Amino acid sequence: RRDRKPTTDAKLRRDSRGRGEEQPARPPPTVDLASEERCFLCGLGGELVVCEFPRCTKVYHQLCLGAFPFPTDEDTEWICPRHSCVLSGRKEPPVQTSTKSIWHCLHCPVAVDDTVLPSHPALSKISRREKTMVCPHCNAPSPKVRLAKILERIWSVIATNRQGMPFCGPLLVGIDRPADMDPHLLPLDLFQIIALVRNLRYSSEDAFVRDIHTVVETALVILKDQSAPLVEAAKTMSIVVREQMQYHQAQFQSIQTLMKHFYDGNDA
Repeated sequence: RRDRKPTTDAKLRRDSRGRGEEQPARPPPTVDLASEERCFLCGLGGELVVCEFPRCTKVYHQLCLGAFPFPTDEDTEWICPRHSCVLSGRKEPPVQTSTKSIWHCLHCPVAVDDTVLPSHPALSKISRREKTMVCPHCNAPSPKVRLAKILERIWSVIATNRQGMPFCGPLLVGIDRPADMDPHLLPLDLFQIIALVRNLRYSSEDAFVRDIHTVVETALVILKDQSAPLVEAAKTMSIVVREQMQYHQAQFQSIQTLMKHFYDGNDA
């Protein structure tokens, strides 16, 4: 848990359904816009990390950020991925100038510097003055991107709670491995799975489910009888993923139909 330095509101938030709701501090007369209430990546509430870039209102689950740098030093400001160009790596200047140089997608953390912004028919520029856009992945997502967006949300449901944290990465740190398990083996964990999702490595939801079950099965082998709560948490992941697959079944069927037409068309 990392609390925000006393500025406009608490570093960590909880939604109205969360336990132990944290109230934001009263803002001074001149403040940035109030931070949002739902994770910009998955759209869910809960315990959220607030971006400290001036005028940024975005919040995130720490686990949804995956391997994105997150400082442990309480005095270090944390800046979300929306303020670095995904192509050039150029940082957005914190001091507002008359002409903004980085374009921001309205629906995802993608940011692109004006000097390297590609010309793409699916990229929609919304405001030239504010440098807001809808990136091609959000504006006209391919079937594989659509699949990844749903899998990312399911992953968030599984991972972004206290029960899911031990299975993120590395898997079950501090728990002794069985004697017959290779000590150099790096077991699959939830962070590796979300990296595969975001790199569009899944062509079907079935492969994603298999990987989740692999994490569960490996965890149960490691745990054995060492921790009943962790065993229960691991089994809960299997239940949650099964429920989520049923909930999104119609969307998955539609995506697989689109994917078949998409690849058949490209092969023609």
